[in-house]
Amino acid sequence: MSRRTKWIVFGGVAAVGVAVVVAGLATLRSDWFREQVRRRIIAEVEKATGGRAELGGFDFDWRALKARTGRFVLHGRERPGEPVFLEIANVEVGLKLVSALRRDVDIDSLIIESPRVHVIVYPDGGTNIPEPPAKQRRSTVAEDLLKLAVRRFQLNGGLAEIRDERIPFSLRGEDLRAAFEYLPDGPRYRGHVASRRLHVDAKPVRPAAFDFDADLMLTARELQIEKASLVDGRCRLAVTGAVRQWDNPRADLQFESTVAIADLGRLVDLPIARTGEASAHGAAWVTWGHGFDFGAEGRFEAKGLAYRDARVNLSVPGARGGFQLRRDSLTLPDLVVNGQGGAFEGRVELAKGFERLRVEGVAKGLALPDLPWNGTASGPVRIDGYRRDLTIQATLNIAPAPGPNPIEGNVDLIYDRASGKLRLGDSSLTTRSTRVRATGTLGETLRISLESSDLNDLTPALERFSPETKIPIRLAGGAAHAEFAVSGGVQTEKEFRPEKISGTLSLGRFEYEGHVIDSLRARIEGISSQLTAQDIEITQKTAVLTGSARVALDNWKTSDGSPLQASLRLKGGDLESLLAEAKQKLPVTGRLTASAEITGTIGGPVAALQITVDGARAWQERIEQLSLQASVANTAIEIRQADLRTAQGRVQLKATYRRPGFEWD
Repeated sequence: MSRRTKWIVFGGVAAVGVAVVVAGLATLRSDWFREQVRRRIIAEVEKATGGRAELGGFDFDWRALKARTGRFVLHGRERPGEPVFLEIANVEVGLKLVSALRRDVDIDSLIIESPRVHVIVYPDGGTNIPEPPAKQRRSTVAEDLLKLAVRRFQLNGGLAEIRDERIPFSLRGEDLRAAFEYLPDGPRYRGHVASRRLHVDAKPVRPAAFDFDADLMLTARELQIEKASLVDGRCRLAVTGAVRQWDNPRADLQFESTVAIADLGRLVDLPIARTGEASAHGAAWVTWGHGFDFGAEGRFEAKGLAYRDARVNLSVPGARGGFQLRRDSLTLPDLVVNGQGGAFEGRVELAKGFERLRVEGVAKGLALPDLPWNGTASGPVRIDGYRRDLTIQATLNIAPAPGPNPIEGNVDLIYDRASGKLRLGDSSLTTRSTRVRATGTLGETLRISLESSDLNDLTPALERFSPETKIPIRLAGGAAHAEFAVSGGVQTEKEFRPEKISGTLSLGRFEYEGHVIDSLRARIEGISSQLTAQDIEITQKTAVLTGSARVALDNWKTSDGSPLQASLRLKGGDLESLLAEAKQKLPVTGRLTASAEITGTIGGPVAALQITVDGARAWQERIEQLSLQASVANTAIEIRQADLRTAQGRVQLKATYRRPGFEWD
């Protein structure tokens, strides 16, 4: 072939090649080509996923070797009105020509803008994730990514939401950013993922938003979490570990955390005050391939804790122990709580979705909380039940402690919160001069006995529950003894209101408003609307006062308007002694017998009196008999009949004395 022929042939081939290239470039830039590629992408995605795809457009810049898609949507098996499974604003792919002869092209960069992923797990266990029509062994996402060998991967402004309607649980990451770099040794990807608003909503945690940051390494077999952190206020969680088994994913993690109880209280309901701080470390696992599940085990330590309610104020300087957390339970197998001058050691379990509480342990030298006596409690404690129907059982030995009001004894109790009933075994408490014993059930029948040689021992209790109430009597060498039964009743938020109280009271020698009384005995019975005292017997030297009394109550309380009724008899009264008790030094003697019928109200009593004095002498004059019938009220004294007999004669009279504002002294 001549040189000229060769040039013609080569020139023709070159011209054809140029024409083909020009035609190819024109084709690449044509709307027809872009539409064909868009349709092919949709078909391949639907074939691979089993979902329905939408693609807004496709464009290819042959000069920069960059492809760009428009809005991409992949519908899964979501219900009408629910968000689609996957939505992406646009995707940009940068290509790199490695070898034109071998048609070898690498993906240099992959940038995904504003992806939105919504995964829903329905109550029956199904999901909205699309499923390929033909079941076959498919490579994992990690394997596919590694085959692509994308040199630089970037995700901007993403959002991922996982909602499990069975738990219920939802995870939503906003402002999600990710950047990955391909490393051929391995091969593997090294990347960084962050979200400034990672929302978690899962019982029993309230909805919360965390700052999330993670350094990751992706291989064909696992996702290594080199370090990751979640931060919300003063609550911080640091995690390392790996996610393995792509067909049935499982995460095995190691963690360290610190929390401020005040910030933690915004996330979960806590049975303690929002004060103090805690830290924990350990291992955790999470699975979600065949249903979501998780667990964690480790050790924790806390300090500066407290418990407060209307009746109790407890400070807990420290607590420590191990923990075992599961999806619906928490166990503290070796809890040690320091506080109140002692410690509690035992086992705590929260089960049934953290609703059921079990506590078994031993109290050691705990100071009695918010009580006016000085003592410590030691012994076994057991708590069982749900939050609103807890049962508390304790057998405690009370030892005296330094202070002004030492106390000792034993308490055997079972408290049923649902019914408000407190059951006491044979329990007793002893102060310096007083001993109280109790047995029975508060709300059914509780029997209480009291023995005391100094009623001032009870003052701390009165000041604690009723600061203005004072004990009006003082034992003067005698002793007090009481036996009472408390029957029925209801427990309100602030106090226990019994249905009935009945028993006996006896006092030895005591003082009342400066008067010395030798003894007092009475049988007492009370209900919320009435208090009755029967078989009253009061002695002072030779005088004996007997009778009964009744006063109306309004929910166990009296007022000046409370109706009053009493019937009293006095025998053997020495007139001279009685006048001396009244601080009247008169030359009068005799034996006094009297009766009184009292009606009216506490603020306005009315007394009908009958008085007889026998063998009387007054100012050296002998009086054979003096009898008197009178009526006494707040504003008047009426002598209905007075009869005075002496050796010289007899005097009878009637009189009325009225005075506004008169008071009995």
